[in-house]
Amino acid sequence: MGKTSLYQNILNVLAKHFSEPDTLHKLDIIPAFADGFENWFQIETIVNLIDNEIHASTLGKKTFDADIVVEYEGVEVGLELRCWSGRGFTDNMLKALTDHPKADSYLFLFRNDDDKLSELLGYLPEKDVLYKRLDSEWIIMLVK
Repeated sequence: MGKTSLYQNILNVLAKHFSEPDTLHKLDIIPAFADGFENWFQIETIVNLIDNEIHASTLGKKTFDADIVVEYEGVEVGLELRCWSGRGFTDNMLKALTDHPKADSYLFLFRNDDDKLSELLGYLPEKDVLYKRLDSEWIIMLVK
């Protein structure tokens, strides 16, 4: 399996989990606790990748310049995670790319208020972007 297949697999697994009704309900509640939102996102991401037999860990994150390291069938990638809690959308998301330039990819979770998807895509014309709508409000995006 190459990196492209791994990225698609990661996105599919996480989109399935984050679009479940119980998780969507949590998404509506957790951003109110903005400081813990990204920690929750990281934990949910790691647990669900592992539940789907994709090894994910924070071990090696400095080497990969990312929040988590994912390994599947001999392919390893570093994922820097960001989520939007209602403040500083573009700055928060784009700082992932500038603060962690050596990361293999970036995983974003955000509410599509005021068409944030179009706004973000406008800043990423030269990046390979995969995304899925979790429902009418939430989007998960992988930028590589």
